[in-house]
Amino acid sequence: MSKITEWESCPMEVENCDAIGTVYVFIVEGKENYAYVYKSADFNKDFIPTIRFQSQCIMGIILGDTECDCRQNLVYSQQYLAQLPNGGILFILNDDGKNQSGIIKLKQKKLRMEGMCMPDILNIPVGVWDARTYKWIPEAMKIIGIPPICKTITRHPRKVKDLIKDGVEITDAIGYDYNITSGNQTYMDMKKNCFNFQFS
Repeated sequence: MSKITEWESCPMEVENCDAIGTVYVFIVEGKENYAYVYKSADFNKDFIPTIRFQSQCIMGIILGDTECDCRQNLVYSQQYLAQLPNGGILFILNDDGKNQSGIIKLKQKKLRMEGMCMPDILNIPVGVWDARTYKWIPEAMKIIGIPPICKTITRHPRKVKDLIKDGVEITDAIGYDYNITSGNQTYMDMKKNCFNFQFS
């Protein structure tokens, strides 16, 4: 079972937010995972925070891969959480996509560009494959000072189910804004058709 072996926190001011928040670092299985609490919200027993669980996507967020929508998801979530009156929480999880290596992701990307569909690439039944785990999240939420219950920003029903399975009660799933372009059409169709993302 994934457990937090070390953690630290510190106040930190971020762009486009009118109040200082708190940043946390959690060590899980030797990897650093981050959480930023916007506005250092004063959590009470009746407050249900909004949380975005964001994967650390090197190709999309850092390199700006136009096929990937991770960067726009992150920017939307940052802006959304920053404007909430009571703040919210952004988790940056140390897994790239579905907890795959970059080598595997690049091999799959090349096959997609060559026209192979994702179920064939994965060679598994559609919609059941994801190696991410959220087992340590309830412990992290306890450290932050809240019970394991939240609203979450996502369009991925499987993420909601996995969070619930790993001990986080989800009261609402908030859909992020998205933009389908000629550059990401195939990728977004794959997310919708293979992994049941809720795109209209």
